[in-house]
Amino acid sequence: MKSDIINIALAYLMLAIVQVSVMSDPCDSCGANANCVNGRCKCQTNYTGNPQFHCHQVGNLYCQLLNDPFLTTFANAKIHVHVLGATRFAQFVTRRSDTNQSCDFNLFAIMERIRGKFYPRSFEFVLKFPNVNVPSSTETLILRLESNRQTDGSIVWQYFISEQNPTALPLDQPISFNNCTIKLTVTTSRLVLAEIGCCGIQFGIRPYTADPSYVPGIFVKIDTDSNPTFNNWQSTNEPLCLDQGSFTFANIQTAQRLPDPVKAMTYHANINMAGWDYLNSLSDDRTLYVYLRSCKPIVRGELLDSAWLAFTNAPFINCINGNTGTNNKLYRFLINLMSYRCNHTYEGCEKAIAMILGACDVANHPFLQAYIDRDCE
Repeated sequence: MKSDIINIALAYLMLAIVQVSVMSDPCDSCGANANCVNGRCKCQTNYTGNPQFHCHQVGNLYCQLLNDPFLTTFANAKIHVHVLGATRFAQFVTRRSDTNQSCDFNLFAIMERIRGKFYPRSFEFVLKFPNVNVPSSTETLILRLESNRQTDGSIVWQYFISEQNPTALPLDQPISFNNCTIKLTVTTSRLVLAEIGCCGIQFGIRPYTADPSYVPGIFVKIDTDSNPTFNNWQSTNEPLCLDQGSFTFANIQTAQRLPDPVKAMTYHANINMAGWDYLNSLSDDRTLYVYLRSCKPIVRGELLDSAWLAFTNAPFINCINGNTGTNNKLYRFLINLMSYRCNHTYEGCEKAIAMILGACDVANHPFLQAYIDRDCE
């Protein structure tokens, strides 16, 4: 009996040794933009995220689905979700850096269940560009990436372009579509990265492996300079990354650590919040959203920098609002400024000046003189 116990213990010990021996070096599993420091994965400087999956630059719009899975939305909401099969992960529109045309992008995650948990197995994306030769029509690329798990646990990747080539293709050649290059690469850490450079979009996937140091997941990252915009969705059918309705403007500042209301408002406008309130403003919120969303990033930044005092100077806020306790007139003032700076409508400039002269004593607010002296032409 005693020898049996010893033999069983030795068997478990040998199994543990075998399991440890097949585990990879922890540094091998470091994700993109992460380095191994003293045997641990860490994101590079100015990058954030999960260093064992993927690190991204601070300031970009980012959504990921990791492990069981746990979802982090564009608005930084963290949710535990159960999804199986194909699900719409993200949908948005960006602007091409080379032509300024739109990039209409859909990303679907194909999930699988392993040992009672849910993991991403593959993805499919749909990319649409306007057809410059045929008005009101689009050119469409549909690409499906498949992971085939081998008996030894390794994964073989291949992709299919449904309309161009129904056969499987290897991930070793860039894809050219409408003069835009799409790159698919497999990193040494078993992460497949896809990049649509002209649209400012990057996304990637790592399926489940037996080695827990390789965190499975799927992500999408949007360069904010590509001016991303989002459709309006109902809470029952929006893409996973939107999580519409979970935040108001007030706690966007807290969730994103953006105490600066100008930056928070800009972020707010970029995250599909047309119907959400701007500091409890019940009117003009949709108009303000449209201006913030459609204004060129450089112009929008200059505008919000110049309008900073409108957010922080309490006496000015009170006078422009007519001491009503609401921000409706303040936002009408900002809309007029945006109309002028973003859309070059001189009427917006004239209306903004008229609002100042009609509501505020310029002598009590010296910084307003810059607006009063502005030549709207």
